[in-house]
Amino acid sequence: MLEKVKNLKELDIGVASKNFGYLGFKSVIDGMKTQTGLRKLSLRCGVNRVGINGANIVKEMLAGMPHLEFLNIGFVENYIGDEGITILTESVSKMSNIKSLILNLGFNDAKSYGLINTFKALSNGAYDYLFVSLSHN
Repeated sequence: MLEKVKNLKELDIGVASKNFGYLGFKSVIDGMKTQTGLRKLSLRCGVNRVGINGANIVKEMLAGMPHLEFLNIGFVENYIGDEGITILTESVSKMSNIKSLILNLGFNDAKSYGLINTFKALSNGAYDYLFVSLSHN
């Protein structure tokens, strides 16, 4: 469905449910890749265990959305660990147009370098609003 919608500027999508899984999540993200003109994106994917592969496909999708000014990623309880959190935060930090950023990355089993890398990656941003949650990692 998302592939057929044209000229979308804002998208708020939630795919939070137990055991949605990587393949289901990938199908949603693949549909979102056509939305290159988005200015505002809210993607809530919680309790799905999409893992590092899920973090990588979000990274690929974001690379094709250069006009984003507002980004809300709720990636709670996906068990992406330090590597996945690093993938997400480093990809977001390269997006120069984002002014409002909300990252909810709790319950992802990050233990050390992912948390450090998050703050390093985001420290160079010129955000008007920044919210980062790394609770229960």
